[in-house]
Amino acid sequence: MKRLMHSFSHLSFSSLQLPTSIKTLVLHGLYPQALKVSVEVRDLRLIEQTYSLFVKSGFSLDKFLGSSIIDCFSKLGNLHHAHRFLQDMPETDTVVWNTLISGHSRIHETEDAFHIFNNLRKIGLKPDVFSLSSLLKACNIAQYNKSAHLQIQAHCCKTGYLSVSAISNALISMYGRCQCIEEAKRVFDEMVHRDCVSWNALLSGSAENGLIGLTLEMFYKMRHSFIKENKFTLASVLEVLSNWRAREQTKEIHAHIIKSGFISDDSMVTCLIRAYGKCDEIENMMHLFSEIYQVHLVHLNAILASLVHGGYYENALKFFRDTWDSKVAIDGITISLLLKACGTLSTLEQGKTIHSMALKCGINQDNFVGSALVDVYCKCGNIGDGRMAFDELSEDNMAAWNAMIMGYAQHGYVEEVFKLFNEMIILGINVDEITCLGFLYSCCHSGRVKEACSFLNSMSECHGVIPQLEHYACLVDLLGRVGELEEAKRHIDQMPVSPDAQIWQILLSACTLHGNVELGKVVSLKLLEMQPENNSAHVVLSHLHASVGVWEEAGRLREVMKENIIQKEPGTSWLQVKGNMHSFFANDSSHVESNEIRLKLQELNNQIRATTELEDFFLCSIYTRVPDNS
Repeated sequence: MKRLMHSFSHLSFSSLQLPTSIKTLVLHGLYPQALKVSVEVRDLRLIEQTYSLFVKSGFSLDKFLGSSIIDCFSKLGNLHHAHRFLQDMPETDTVVWNTLISGHSRIHETEDAFHIFNNLRKIGLKPDVFSLSSLLKACNIAQYNKSAHLQIQAHCCKTGYLSVSAISNALISMYGRCQCIEEAKRVFDEMVHRDCVSWNALLSGSAENGLIGLTLEMFYKMRHSFIKENKFTLASVLEVLSNWRAREQTKEIHAHIIKSGFISDDSMVTCLIRAYGKCDEIENMMHLFSEIYQVHLVHLNAILASLVHGGYYENALKFFRDTWDSKVAIDGITISLLLKACGTLSTLEQGKTIHSMALKCGINQDNFVGSALVDVYCKCGNIGDGRMAFDELSEDNMAAWNAMIMGYAQHGYVEEVFKLFNEMIILGINVDEITCLGFLYSCCHSGRVKEACSFLNSMSECHGVIPQLEHYACLVDLLGRVGELEEAKRHIDQMPVSPDAQIWQILLSACTLHGNVELGKVVSLKLLEMQPENNSAHVVLSHLHASVGVWEEAGRLREVMKENIIQKEPGTSWLQVKGNMHSFFANDSSHVESNEIRLKLQELNNQIRATTELEDFFLCSIYTRVPDNS
């Protein structure tokens, strides 16, 4: 870098010997190149040195160089220096101000972009197409502010820029992202000449807002208008179809993609993989993957994400083992997805293997990977290694703090949770909903009612976190565990948000635990009002009556369940043997060694019976009809 600046300085001062007209041409070609290098190497100091040399060469800051320097500073995210240069410039024009508007839009500072736009008008300069398009880009990423958006549209109408396709398209995109599809549709309908970008802007907006009907309607209208779609058009259609799990329509679009020749585009294939994954069309997704001529990392990650998010954790790990080629570089997304699968399955050894891969690839310090490592070790019960992974990460990795706190909470390390939480406060790290949930979870599993109530009441004021349903659910669970059922019911009734089925389910389970039949009936009715087909409500209520010896009512409820074909969802468990995962469902006999497994379980059960006494006859079989005189 020093050698570069020395050469640049030598050229600069050498050019001083040239005639003024030639010297101007040389320097105006030389300095922009130096600024371009400064941005490429992301060196703020180099930009300032370039400007100093320019001044030493006997030139004043003109509009051309000024806008170039402002653009460099904005690209490096240092708009304070950009504003300083604007103030130092003896003369400005719309181009210079546009550079600053674009800089603020680029880093999502919408209010500042609006402020500069208004100042531009105040000093008598006229905004042009680039001013408005940059401002509209800022609005695309801002929360909806209807008055500001209407102000821009009114200005576009007044100045005649609404007839410019780029401005109309940007308006459609802005309204779509701000969930104002009607306004977007109105701008679209008023356009005289619509191009592919116009259709894509409306399609993208309707897709992002989940409007499957409008998206498909506009897609078919686009085709009938003889406007040729591109990959962005098809990506929007696939997004909305997959979100609605419209399997057949997704297959139709797949066929259309093949017919139109877009199947050779990697991004289009990735969109299709994600769409099939969301639609739970795993077989079609894997078939599509098998036909890819050259597999890239984006394809690999898309398959892994679909399998992991769909709950196919074993398949995700097996897929990676079978298909990964060491020639294909993996990234933090790959590792974090694999670690999530390992954590859910509690496969510690495979988690360690993935950890080794992360170390070899040098991505173990990646924020996503780091937090996933903490999570997988904690979920596998290896708190020590989880803490070691946590200590190696930077302090600003919020996900890692949350993973460590939740890990401690789930394994009963209450004091460690409190200590870690206080450490976050001291370091000035803002806690979020997950952090607070971990704190409450810890209180719940240690029976600390007073601390939980105090913390929940102070969350908003002390930490700026508004309690959500899951936070209230923790408190209800805690009160249920310690037998304060009426107090739990009172908290539910006084919640500022409407309770969901999960909260009633928690209280119903607590009623069963403590044998409170009367409250259990009330709670089960509440639950069934919200979810008439809720299997667990019938099952738990039947358990509740059986646990207090009311066999007749328990039997009646089981008959109702049979009549309505209500069955308890079978439990699932996993077991790893010699690196292979085995899944088991309750009463499942599909495993190839099912008979041997049952014989071994019977042998173990007989040994348990020989050394212990059954405390409750009900535990023998809740589905066995108990006689009235039992």
